[in-house]
Amino acid sequence: MGKIELGAKQSSLAFVLGFVFCQIAGAIFTLIGLSVNQMISGNSEWFSVFIESSAWAILIQTIIMELIFIGIFIFFNKPTSEKIIAKPSIKKMLIYIAVGVVSFFCLAPIITCVNNLLIRWGFYAKGVDINNLEEFIIGIFSLGILPAIGEELLFRGIILRGFKGYGKAASIILTSLCFAIFHMSPYQLVYPMLFGLLLSGIMYKENNIIYTMAVHFINNLLALVVNYLNIPLSYNHFSFIILAIVLCAAFLAAVLWFAFNKNKGSKTKNFGKDKYWVIGSFAIMVVFWIISVATA
Repeated sequence: MGKIELGAKQSSLAFVLGFVFCQIAGAIFTLIGLSVNQMISGNSEWFSVFIESSAWAILIQTIIMELIFIGIFIFFNKPTSEKIIAKPSIKKMLIYIAVGVVSFFCLAPIITCVNNLLIRWGFYAKGVDINNLEEFIIGIFSLGILPAIGEELLFRGIILRGFKGYGKAASIILTSLCFAIFHMSPYQLVYPMLFGLLLSGIMYKENNIIYTMAVHFINNLLALVVNYLNIPLSYNHFSFIILAIVLCAAFLAAVLWFAFNKNKGSKTKNFGKDKYWVIGSFAIMVVFWIISVATA
């Protein structure tokens, strides 16, 4: 696994700081936009619509957020740290691109079922609609390329590495929980958790973040294509639900088998006092998550 210089403390700090800085940056962005709009037109409703529906607004916010993630990665990733960026093998890259495609179609049905259930419980998802070619191209950057780079650097580049010394299963599961909770939405809880297990497993195996970036990008790109082409992936028929459960079970079985299949000769350490950093960071994020859901 290489030399482990990060620990649970650094992972926990990166987890919380990433969220807090993004919230602060988002609030500043909104306040500046509202102030400018008020001076220009005297109507603050226009900016609210711009924030919620404009592909350009999403791109600007994504750039800010991903720059924060990259900044956190640079801060925690010291020059002496293990190298996680290397030239990828073409053969492996093609394999992981295929993995990204398969994972999307394995997980899409179960996510549809979960979303339908949440709708019945009164939750409403604010999705991103891709209505024209311009929005699709902007979406490739704001929802495809940038998140695949920034989120991977934060979650698999720092958080996973900090948890590595505590064992394969612990590092993969904890990182995936962080990835899921970070999205702050009931609709974006199940999918990031499942997809995060896959990405963390790949990173643990290859120790090259280029592969997880590729899988992440392919997955997001497929979601954009499905949205843009208006391809139906949602059905309420009983057979569809059975198919969703089978596909998700197969996906989970493969990922969890890898997560709990211990490496021979690998040494792990106990969390010790570091557990308070982990528990504290999750407690803080769960509180934020509850507030976010309650006020949505």
